[in-house]
This record gives sequence, structure tokens and C-alpha cells, in this order.
Amino acid sequence: DGSDTDQNADDFAFRSITPGAANDCPPPPKPFGTCGDGQETPIHAIQDAGAATPDPGSEHVVEGVVVGDFQGSGGLNGFFVQEENADVDTDDQTSEGLFVAAGGTPDVAEGDLVRVQGTASESFGRTQLGSVTNLAVCPAEASVTPAGAELPVAAISDWEPREGMLLSFAQPLTISEYFNFDRFNETVLTDGRQFQPTHVHEPGSPEAAALADANRRGQLTLDDGRNSQNPDPAIHPNGATFDLTNLFRGGDTVEDVTGVLD
Repeated sequence: DGSDTDQNADDFAFRSITPGAANDCPPPPKPFGTCGDGQETPIHAIQDAGAATPDPGSEHVVEGVVVGDFQGSGGLNGFFVQEENADVDTDDQTSEGLFVAAGGTPDVAEGDLVRVQGTASESFGRTQLGSVTNLAVCPAEASVTPAGAELPVAAISDWEPREGMLLSFAQPLTISEYFNFDRFNETVLTDGRQFQPTHVHEPGSPEAAALADANRRGQLTLDDGRNSQNPDPAIHPNGATFDLTNLFRGGDTVEDVTGVLD
């Protein structure tokens, strides 16, 4: 009728004319689907073998097991998921883990199999799934086996293929530095005791530079995932509350270190 004609005329007049130019037609939203429908994107395809995701800004649906739960405003405001054992690929240069920036509801717990829809991006060097539009805890059960890890690594870049994955160290690690323990609950763990390079070598010498590099490759930071400053209570590296009956000193060793690589 006449009202429809008037509306159509207004609609066409609103758009600019672009003869000869390609139409900008964004792809339709990816359907969320249901758990186990086989339509999800493998996590290792989002991570790829490079230092960053190959398609930032693209929307994906993934399924994985929650291996680290840090939801809530006082934590990392999200959680880590990892491909279940049955879906791991054979390329050791692609990570099977991914951070999901979803700090609210629904709540997830370690061990849950979840299905998530969001957008791939990079945040401070970490590949993640953000702008989450759908999140569901699947009724199925799944499992993840921690990947073995060891210090020192041959190169710092060796950590990239394990980003977001659950790792376990069979070797005892030494508490070598705890300057930020009270403020951020961080302790630096190393492969044995480390020495200042200029304590054992001439400053500026190749030997000092080599030892500094070896120190970097032989350490990692153990963090409890809380982002607040001066958290109370402080958490001992053994997972219990740090107090006068549960202490540690520099040089103490920590065994069976298991956690997600961030």
C-alpha cells in the first residue's frame, strides 16, 4: 500500500550510491550450535603456529575443558580452556589452550567441558577469545592431561606453542625471587640457584651476557591469578595460606609444579 511505498523510498534514499564498488557484505553470525555437534573451530587452528592468531577479529565457536578458572573482578576476568585429549592435533608447534575473556555468568569450574562463542584477538601477547556472545557448560565429561615441561627452555619462543595450556614440571624448582610476593603473590621459580651474571663474570663480557640469557630461559613466575594488590590472605606456593606456620625462604624447592602457562 502507500505507506510501504513511502517507507521503501526513504530506505533507498538513505543509502549512498557506489557504482562499480564491491558491496560490503559482512558474513552472518556463526551459529552457536549444540555441544558435540562437530561444528566448532579447533583451538589449535585459532592459535596456529605463529606468535599471534592468524585471523584476529574473526568469530569462532570452540569447545574445551576448563583448566584454569580465574573469573571474577579480582582475578584475570576469564578462564582457560584446552582441547580435550581426543581432539589434540599432531603439530607440536600449535597450542591446544586458549584464554576466554568472560568474567561473568555463567560460572564455570575447572574440569567443565564448555562451549564458547566469541572473537579471536591478541591481548598483551596472549591469544584469546573475547567479546563472548554465548557460553554453555556441556553435560558431557572430558579430560585433559597436563603437558610435560622442563626448565631451562632452549629459547623464550619455545613457550609460545604451549600458551594457555596446562603444564606440569617433574623437576623440583627453586624459589629464587619473591620481591612481589606480598604485593602480587608472585614468586620466581628457577632451575636451581641462579647468580647475578656480573657476580661471576666481568660486566659487559660475552660470558655475562650468556649467563643472563641462561637465567631468563631457566625461570618462570608462579602467580595465583589474583589481580588485586596486597591480597589477603597471601597464598603459599603449596596452595595453602601463607602464615607463621606455613612459610618459605629463598632457596626452598617446590615440587610437582602444575599450572596454566599465561
